[in-house]
Amino acid sequence: MTTCTQWRYDTVGNTVASRSWPDGNLSAATSWNVQLNNVANDGGANYPFQFIAPGGNGSALEELTLSLDAGNTRVKGEAISSTFVARNSAVTTTNPGGAVCPAAGSRP
Repeated sequence: MTTCTQWRYDTVGNTVASRSWPDGNLSAATSWNVQLNNVANDGGANYPFQFIAPGGNGSALEELTLSLDAGNTRVKGEAISSTFVARNSAVTTTNPGGAVCPAAGSRP
């Protein structure tokens, strides 16, 4: 069974959190699990996520890149990023955006 994962950046709490559920059963979603604390918004409106459509990075699958400046008040931060590939996405003529966990709703 496919597991869906959703990420969010909370600008009030300055956290990045994730939750997951079996595809097709959003009511079974786990609670939000904070992955990162003290995240400062250095990157604008869509910070810290960048959606990459199929074909945009040479891949036929959808991708999501998480980019952060990791550091603290005593140590200068370093830019880090990680890209997640939606293995269950696909490019088709009837669904050009793929078919990744539609129960979570659409994205911009």
